Amino acid sequence: MHLEVTIDGGNLRVVLEGRLDLTGVNAISNQFAFQVAGHDGPAVVDCRKVSFMGSLGMGMLVAAAKALRRKGHSLTLLEPQPLVEEVLRTAGIHNVVPIVHDEDEQRDGRE
Repeated sequence: MHLEVTIDGGNLRVVLEGRLDLTGVNAISNQFAFQVAGHDGPAVVDCRKVSFMGSLGMGMLVAAAKALRRKGHSLTLLEPQPLVEEVLRTAGIHNVVPIVHDEDEQRDGRE
């Protein structure tokens, strides 16, 4: 699992690449939590290169979304692959963390 973080105009962007299974989450969870939960502004997680999402990955995303929400900010998931999005929607994650399919849709939802 690979994680890349950038900040542009106060907006955090996290690009994830790989599998968010037990091994993947263990590899990035501390850095992900530190970067996202420690940010004071909205965040987007680019999921285009996430090939698998397990329950631990979903938990990591929900925990980060809740941490941001406590600060009055939001976390958005950008363009997950169809199978990953299906898993997220089946689990109801989209009710906690919005899923968008293009950059303009994400910008429109930005704070």
